[in-house]
Formats: sequence, structure tokens, C-alpha cells
Amino acid sequence: MSIRKPPETYTVEEWRAGHRDQLLTGAFVLCQAAHAPMKAQGGGKIVNIGSMMSIFGGAYAAPYSSSKGAIVQMTKSLATAWARDNIRSMRCCPAGSTPN
Repeated sequence: MSIRKPPETYTVEEWRAGHRDQLLTGAFVLCQAAHAPMKAQGGGKIVNIGSMMSIFGGAYAAPYSSSKGAIVQMTKSLATAWARDNIRSMRCCPAGSTPN
């Protein structure tokens, strides 16, 4: 979900819906669900999808850009936390990635 409009016009509800609930929480819950089976099998790889907007931002996509940035940082945190379990966590930021 991406509501495209000037950042000063977002409501808190639009921010929450676009930022936390749709993109970031979904990715986190899926990573959590993957941890136990991967650990049990001796390791695995998680690939989260970021966006070039997580690096450069988007003038009319503040919730999307910031949530993708949060996914990048979350992925780094999971990589550090789960390295001992032989679970690699990485991210891909496609150049052509735009909000749907």
C-alpha cells in the first residue's frame, strides 16, 4: 500500500497503515515464523525486499520510503541476532522498485 501525497498531508492513520502495518510488521512476522524451522534444519537464508526509496526517499511516498528503510535496518538486526543459528538475513533493493 502506498498513498502518494505531500508528507504534510498524511493523517496518522494513513502513516500507520502504510508504514507499520502493511510493510514492516508483515515482513517481521514472516521472518519470525521462518526462524524456528531454519534453526531446526541447521540454518537458512532470509531475503527481504527493500527499495531504492529506502536510500533516496520519495517526495510523495514518506510512509513507504521510511518503512522500506526500516526493513533494511531490521534485516541487519536479524542478521546479527541469528548468525549464531547459521541463518543469513539479507536484503535486496531493486533499482526499479516503486510502490504498488
